[in-house]
Amino acid sequence: MTEKAYKIRPLVGKDLFKISKFIDKLGVNRLEKIFSNVELMQCLNDVIDSQEKQNIAKVGQVLTALASLIIECLCGIEEELNELLESVSNLSKEEISELPIKEYVDMVKDLFMQKDFVDFFGHIWGQFTRAQTATGTA
Repeated sequence: MTEKAYKIRPLVGKDLFKISKFIDKLGVNRLEKIFSNVELMQCLNDVIDSQEKQNIAKVGQVLTALASLIIECLCGIEEELNELLESVSNLSKEEISELPIKEYVDMVKDLFMQKDFVDFFGHIWGQFTRAQTATGTA
């Protein structure tokens, strides 16, 4: 197995803004479609809450939903995605753009499946569900 050309560092506070810019470009309504899917949300919660073994089917459902979302609007997010990847890796946007397609896709997947990234969405989801429960809108 060959070594990856990229290394993704752990996410930090400043990454929130690049992630937010990327999500904004994706469109919140597209994310709403994913987060309103009860079965998928249960899978995401299970993936986030799991301390040891990951249920590959549940991880696959979450990954498939995110991949579907990305593919749906891929042509409109190239700049933001490459900026995000550049900001969290050891490669420039130009180097990222020139990666073989499999490695590029793997890089995107590695970022989105990174524990910090999943935890970020889990935290937001937890805040959202607590706020709904507190206001009685759940």
